[in-house]
Amino acid sequence: MEYTVHQLAKLAGVTGRTLRYYDEIGILKPARINSSGYRIYGQKEVDKLQQILFYRDSYEEYISKFFVKIGIFKLSTVGKIFQLLSF
Repeated sequence: MEYTVHQLAKLAGVTGRTLRYYDEIGILKPARINSSGYRIYGQKEVDKLQQILFYRDSYEEYISKFFVKIGIFKLSTVGKIFQLLSF
């Protein structure tokens, strides 16, 4: 199956901007660009996105616990920071 940015974003629970950003920085390139200029993603890219999101979420959890443990931020503050930084 193939997905456009909008379809994959909806399926993965991220924004289209996140997918375009991942393309821009080179961590998730589309399988192809169609004749209309739309990014098209296949199963290989879906699988890679799943890995990216897993590691992103794991990293956020690790950093959150670290900041709270050393007393720099309360957990609610760390959550707000990640909301501001997410794409």
